[in-house]
Order: sequence, then structure tokens, then C-alpha cells
Amino acid sequence: MLLPNQVIPFLSHADELLRDWAALYFQSAHDPAPLTADGVWEAFDKLESSASTESLMHLLPSLPASDAATHRLIAAVDDDKYLDAEEEIWIALEELDIAQLQRHTDAILAIPELPDDVRDNINERLELAKLPADQLWDRLLHYLDANKEKYWDELDHGPAERLVKALVAHGAATVAERATQLASAPSDDCRDIFAINVLAELRHRPALDMLVARFIDANEDDDVEHETLMVAIPRVGGADAVSHIEPPFADIGIPAYLNYGIGLLGRIKHPDAEAALIRLFDRTRDPDDRTYVAMALTNLITTDALPRLRDMVLAKEYDSRVIDLDRSLIACSIMSGFDFPELGGLREEVIAQELERERRFEAGDFSALGLGDFPDDLTADDFDDDLDDDSLDDDSLDDSRPTPTIRNQGPKIGRNDPCPCGSGKKYKKCCGK
Repeated sequence: MLLPNQVIPFLSHADELLRDWAALYFQSAHDPAPLTADGVWEAFDKLESSASTESLMHLLPSLPASDAATHRLIAAVDDDKYLDAEEEIWIALEELDIAQLQRHTDAILAIPELPDDVRDNINERLELAKLPADQLWDRLLHYLDANKEKYWDELDHGPAERLVKALVAHGAATVAERATQLASAPSDDCRDIFAINVLAELRHRPALDMLVARFIDANEDDDVEHETLMVAIPRVGGADAVSHIEPPFADIGIPAYLNYGIGLLGRIKHPDAEAALIRLFDRTRDPDDRTYVAMALTNLITTDALPRLRDMVLAKEYDSRVIDLDRSLIACSIMSGFDFPELGGLREEVIAQELERERRFEAGDFSALGLGDFPDDLTADDFDDDLDDDSLDDDSLDDSRPTPTIRNQGPKIGRNDPCPCGSGKKYKKCCGK
């Protein structure tokens, strides 16, 4: 597999596919080092002015920033080069390290275009930074208790996430013990989930065994717990987590553990994770499981598994609804220098498919998204998620009836609202991207 220092040059590659794949690699990395915000700005400087900048800007909130990098971020607001990354700029400003936020408060709040919700959230973070850890814990627990009757996707995660950031700023010596205590057992108000996030942000290595034990024992239907631990364990344990996660694959017949465990390994940018995934690939014959393993391997920009993935693509032995493995194989092969006779033809096919998709979408043909044919006046806001299965009776499938225009009658989704897809993330960090 490629290591982070080998992937960094691809962030400024002329080929958008390779550039986006490099960004994806770091977006899911358990540790993006040695990449920093300054490194991303160096990549920006090498790009043509017409190049897409959204995927690179999306990296900034997770990277350490210098004063120079923050100045560049503020200046990007008025630079046409970054027009396609406007939402990512607001997110990056809102989620700056608190020390950077404090040093550059006046310049940030003076931005005329700064959205009101971003301004309010920045001011809230600055106020929270003045509070001692005990008060922050009390506020977090009170907020979660007051909202414990809400489902995960109904909860406004913003206030809790800002409290988590404020707690993390106090350091492991002050907050890790209480976070570990709260994270050790499931709770009705999700305090354990946010405590796990604290440990993840702190990269608190002593919590690894406890978090792995929770991952193994997690209820199969608890997607929130699985997804939280899938992100936290790699951040806390790094390469050490591989030896904890791999052995149970052979013993636990729970699909959720297998699927989330595979995704977890795909976040650990270390050869040990690649080796574990290859062993799992060779051991399983289930095509669905192999599809997920293939996806995790391409997230690592695998080198050792590329011959296996080539055979998988040529035989069409994967679920195309889960991963566009042709495209993934092409990106990983070019970046790794793995050449094979069919590579050129596959690349031409993928380019042709992308151009056709764009042409059809721009023409209003939403079947390019695999959604079938819709009325000509259908727009991106016209999807209604409120239809239930009971409404699809036999009569509703009568093709002779005219198809009505579908309208979304629900309220507009705010940038900081929970994403309606149910992921538990903010809309701006999920489908709103």
C-alpha cells in the first residue's frame, strides 16, 4: 500500500481522479501525518485555476494549521479559484483549532459573507473555551439528558460536538479519565457516544482495549455505536488496533462486525491493515464480503492486492451498488505504478461513462444517477423521503397512469441540521457535501 508521504504529491496531480482519490485517502486516515494544512495549500498552489478544489478544502478541518494556513483560508473567501468549495471554507473556519480561532477571531468575524450560523457557532466555541472541564461535562450531560427521547438523527449534534471540542482542548490529563468512564457502557442519552468521540480526538491509547471490547459486543442493529467505534478505534490505536480487530473475524458470525470491522481496517493507513484485509479476502468466498474488503483495500491505495482486484473487476464479481471498483482499481493502479493489459481500456470506459453521466444529468435526465426516468421539471429539491412502503400498493404500480411531479413538502434542511439520511452527521458533512 502507499503510505501518506507517497500519497501527498497526488493531491496536486493534474488528473482529477487521482487528486480526489488522494484526498479520499486522507479523509479516512486514522492519522494524516505528515500532511498538514500548509501541505494542502501547497497543493492548491500547484493546481490550475480551473481545477476542482472542493475535495482538498474538505481536508482542512482535520489537519493541524499554522497562522499562515489560517491566513490563506480567510483569503480564500474572496478568491474565485475556490468558488466550488465555498461550503468547505465555512466548515474549515468553523472547525479551526481553538488556538487558531482565538488568534484570528477578528479577521474571521469581519468576513462580510460569513453565514450567521457559522458566526454563532464560532462565538459559542470561543465562550466554551473559557470554561473549566467540569462545567463543560455538566453542560454536555445536561444537553444530552434533555434530548434523550430523540432519535440519533433527530438530535442537533452541533452543541454536543462543540462541547466535545472544548473538552478535548483541556487535554488527556484533565478529561480522559472521565471520558473513559462514560464510554465504558452504553447509555440511553448517548453520553457514551460523545465520550468515545472525546477519546478519539485525544487519541487516548489506554482506551483501546475498552473500545475494542465494546466493538465486539455491540448490538448488531446499533449502527451509531458501530460507526462511532469504526472511526474512534483507528484514531486511538493506530496500527496496534489491527491485531485486536482481525482475530474475531473468524469467530464472530455477525455481519455488522464484519462489515464495520472491514471499514475500520480501511482507515488504518499501515501495511499491517493491508495484510489483514488480504488475508480476509483470501479466506472468504462470499461476494458481498469480498466487495467490502475490496473497498477497504482501495481506501488504503493497496499495492499487494491489485492483482486480486484486477481479476475481480474483469470477472465482474463485485456489487457495483457498493463500489465502482473499475474506477477504484484504475486510481490505485496508476498511483501505484501497477500496469496490466486491460488498464487503458478500462480507463477509457470510465472516462466515457463519467462524461455521459454528466451530459445526461445536465440535460435533466436523472436516470444518469440510476434513479430511472423522472419528469423534465424535476430538480434536486424534488425528492420526497416521506413515502413509505405501504403507499406502494399494486395500483400504484400501474404504468398507464400519469406520473405526478414529486415535490419535497418538508422544511429546508439547514447546514447544521442532522442529515435526513440517518447517518447521525450534520447535513453539511454528509449528503450536503
